[in-house]
Amino acid sequence: MIGREGLGADLTLWTPGLAPVLSYASLTLKPHYLALLERFYLPLATALRPALKCLILALLPGIDEEGGEYFDRTLALIDEIRNGVCDDAYFWQCFLLATITSPGRRQGALAFLGRRLPKLDPERSADSLESEASDAEALVSPEPGLLIRAFCAGLDDDQILVQRGFLDLLVGSLPLCSKILQERVSKLDLELLITSAAGVVLRRDMSLNRRLWAWYLGPEGQERHANDYFGKYGLHALIGGLQKMLDQPMGVSSAERAKPYRICLSLMDRWEVGSLVVPKLFLPVVESVRQYEKSAPSKEVYAEVLKSARMFFDGVEASLIWGQILEKVTQAFSAGEGTEAEEILESVGFVIRTFNVNEEEMVVLHTPLLVLATLVDLRKVSGGGLGKALQAKGFRLAEALWRMIPERVFETIPGQGASEPEHADEAMIIEGIQQFYGHSGEPAAGPPFSIQNVGQWVLQEAARAAQSALTDPENDEDIRVRCHLLVSVIQKIPQVQRWKESTQLAQSFLAVLSNPVVSFAALQGIANVVASLYIKSYISPHDIGSLVLPIIRNIWEYFSPDRPKFHVEAVKAIWNLQMVLADRKIEAAIATVMTQGDVGGVYSARNAENGRRFGVLWMHSSNHPSGASRLEMVLTRPLFLFLDALGDDGLEVAVFARGWLQNLGTVYRYVSPVPSHL
Repeated sequence: MIGREGLGADLTLWTPGLAPVLSYASLTLKPHYLALLERFYLPLATALRPALKCLILALLPGIDEEGGEYFDRTLALIDEIRNGVCDDAYFWQCFLLATITSPGRRQGALAFLGRRLPKLDPERSADSLESEASDAEALVSPEPGLLIRAFCAGLDDDQILVQRGFLDLLVGSLPLCSKILQERVSKLDLELLITSAAGVVLRRDMSLNRRLWAWYLGPEGQERHANDYFGKYGLHALIGGLQKMLDQPMGVSSAERAKPYRICLSLMDRWEVGSLVVPKLFLPVVESVRQYEKSAPSKEVYAEVLKSARMFFDGVEASLIWGQILEKVTQAFSAGEGTEAEEILESVGFVIRTFNVNEEEMVVLHTPLLVLATLVDLRKVSGGGLGKALQAKGFRLAEALWRMIPERVFETIPGQGASEPEHADEAMIIEGIQQFYGHSGEPAAGPPFSIQNVGQWVLQEAARAAQSALTDPENDEDIRVRCHLLVSVIQKIPQVQRWKESTQLAQSFLAVLSNPVVSFAALQGIANVVASLYIKSYISPHDIGSLVLPIIRNIWEYFSPDRPKFHVEAVKAIWNLQMVLADRKIEAAIATVMTQGDVGGVYSARNAENGRRFGVLWMHSSNHPSGASRLEMVLTRPLFLFLDALGDDGLEVAVFARGWLQNLGTVYRYVSPVPSHL
């Protein structure tokens, strides 16, 4: 027979063969196996330290069924081994490592913890927690990281029963407010534990969720009012853990990438938790999806992840979504020129084009408010060094939002026009909108302003923005965007009675058009805005004449054969204006421009350049879908003026006119206006 010293020295030889036996032993073999360990291993006492983890793993299958015949005997054997090694801290380290590394043994480990885990009472004094003789101190010595990871392993287990058991242990022995979690555990470990617990919501099991809420929210009646308990002990850790999940490195599966979105969605089932977590994570979720769009291995994988993100987005309240977007837009304009501001606006644009933002409440209530706030913010910071490129992005964002709003939102009572809007300065508008979204307290019960006032203030802000860009024409793209936004706003807002800005706008147009050189972007914008103003009767038929001639005179310069890139858009601007006017004002203006070099009706001084420009206008107009009658209203008189040059063969314009006629593909294009004028 081998002596105690010999057996202790040869543990590495005997134990590997004996360790797996209990997992497969029959009922008749189990008592003999336990007797063998009791007879030969227990006397070794402290000599069992090298094999302690192995012995724990060997005995845990004997207690995985609490009603088993040998449950009590196996449990007692584990207790005797624990007492024999004379080091509780070392025993718990081995036990927790066994729990972490062996999923198949966790049911038995759970049974042992249910009976032997010390109650980590939050009201226990600090002196007792620091005492080395305390069971709780032995459990967390030398530091509680193993305990946290053992619980995380159990909470992430594939078996619902195991997850349920570890949640019960958290509720009963390791409450969220315990001093160990709040004082001894590191910030990263607490985030890991709370996030692992949150992961059980993905099982959609009521028994798991009930235990999770009990742990998160604490005992009934104890700091439960107004979310004090969770907000104080677990909120920051949960947010930090979920943010780390959102920032996962490349290479993780689509399921792992979508996991934080699904968790956030499920947390909204419990208002006390979701109402605190979702506002903090809404924008990080959006940014995570936006970044993943750039780095996803394939469109299919991205689409799978995006599906989960959209489900989360659809579950968030509209007021929260638009309140967060408003905050980001304000932050972007406050940050000034730079990459950060551009990234913020890109993120907001990503939300608009990716997620469902067309629900009735969104487009009727929230989107108009955001457009108004964006335009007010842009005006407020336009003189503070905000770059033209960033301003153009801001106006493009406002235009994209404006397109989402249906025209019916601003409809007034039939038979009544919209009255002049109430006076409101930028501070009052921003304060009212921020209060509505709860930036200064609880969200307001109703909208801060009537939709008619919102629409009319948007019209005022858009007009001011366009006027400002035209008086300081440094960036063509900025001018183009602002004028396009103004046209869109004018078309959608019902006519406002006594709108004073319309007169100021027309005067500013005249001032710009009188400059020696007018950029094409400004010219095109002015032409489109004037057409929109005329449709809504903001400009009278009498006053429109003072604008048409300067517009045509400046557009005429861009018909030069040396500037071909402007030809198509210049012709389009003329015909858009003609379709609105539907008279011969443009024809008269073109004729005036073509004859501006004539002296006393003598054509001999006429410049051939005007003939070339007319040829450009004719060529692009012949393909314009305006109909023969509209072509005749604009081109007849200029055509006859052009053909007058044929009477003098010595003129350069006559040579050009003759060549132009010979190169026309068909005769009807220039003959059709002639009979009506013979």
